[in-house]
Amino acid sequence: MKSQENMKLENLQKIRLQKKLTREELGALSGVKPETITALELGINDALNVKLSTLLALAQALDVKVIKLLPIKVQHLVA
Repeated sequence: MKSQENMKLENLQKIRLQKKLTREELGALSGVKPETITALELGINDALNVKLSTLLALAQALDVKVIKLLPIKVQHLVA
């Protein structure tokens, strides 16, 4: 039986790097632990199970809408 692969926030890393922020810097701006940011970017923590407060904090720190951080596979479901 094949296990389901965790979804990652692939846009999180892309946007973070565009804004020239390290995970530590984003963590300081958002209040989200750098380890959590790493886990979300790499899919270690399933992006579909992330707390809304975490998404909001990251989006606010990056100055983007929350939908931009969601996995590409689910963006069309909430747009």
